[in-house]
Amino acid sequence: MILIFFDIETTGLNPEYHKLIEIGCLKAENGTVFETFSRIIDPKESLPEEIKRMTGISEEDILNYGVEEDDAIKDFLNFIEDYPLVGHNILNFDVPFIEARGGFKFKNRFSDTLLISKFLAPNLKSHSLRNALNQFGILSDEYHRAIDDAFLTIKLWEILKERSKNIDKNFIKNYAEKMFKEDPKILDAFYVFIEDI
Repeated sequence: MILIFFDIETTGLNPEYHKLIEIGCLKAENGTVFETFSRIIDPKESLPEEIKRMTGISEEDILNYGVEEDDAIKDFLNFIEDYPLVGHNILNFDVPFIEARGGFKFKNRFSDTLLISKFLAPNLKSHSLRNALNQFGILSDEYHRAIDDAFLTIKLWEILKERSKNIDKNFIKNYAEKMFKEDPKILDAFYVFIEDI
């Protein structure tokens, strides 16, 4: 099953006021990446110091590599085609942020490693991407870069798939349908995961 693992970096949390500054994604099958996509985006404003510290993206990076937001989103949509998208907390952040900035609605299916990790590893002290991986023994760089976080998401996805191997798929499906029958997006996030196990 081919999946797109992706992440974004932004100047803040609200797409009405904040901008995209990076999109990174990976086309993968069975945990093996065979194509990558990365764009730095010019927000047309100075980067907040906190964002520079968190991402490591500099004004020089924006000047040298930054592209127009509309062009980056168009290229991104061409790259992902109609494959399912997987990310960490993408249902609550990445997907609605890109939709708001781009003025469109995705037609792709989604899965979310945050949801799946809460189900398969409920005892984790933290379910943030880096903290979850750290508790599984995988350390990562401190910077939040889109392409790097996409690679980390694949690692977490494969760990979660491994953890699910001793669980009947019907149990996972029944759990999701019982807990999230009123939310088709969350329900489908579980379905995508089940299909890839």
